[in-house]
Amino acid sequence: LVIAWCLVHVQAELSGPCMGCRLFNQHHLLHPEEDKKLDSVFCHFPCQCRYEELSCQDGVSVVKDGCGCCYMCARQMGDMCSVKDLCDTDKNLYCDSRYNNSTGTCKGKDKNPCMVHGVVYKDGEKFQPECSQLCTCQNGFYGCVNTC
Repeated sequence: LVIAWCLVHVQAELSGPCMGCRLFNQHHLLHPEEDKKLDSVFCHFPCQCRYEELSCQDGVSVVKDGCGCCYMCARQMGDMCSVKDLCDTDKNLYCDSRYNNSTGTCKGKDKNPCMVHGVVYKDGEKFQPECSQLCTCQNGFYGCVNTC
């Protein structure tokens, strides 16, 4: 029985976003004491994940939300964050919620600059390497959006 559960669990996790939601929900219905460590304001069980493909901007990490339920695009520098809506840890960001216990803003643990085509940009600085792109330096990494 344990081997069957592990096989189903691993397959569900590898199948892609939200494929394992049902199994996660069943586990938490059987073990509600584990839910106490999650913020009940943001996390609701059983999980309700959207069954559509995520379309994160280039360079944005795909992560499971803070409830452990659904896949999401990680929040970026300056974005609102919470127990559920996680910041992009691949970019060394954290949720600064010191002024509000429930929500905060994604900030960099370190304020690393970005070097793009030999030009150094400060953390948080916006720049346009081409007229059709607007980029932002985020703790040593940069992300761009098309402006056309």
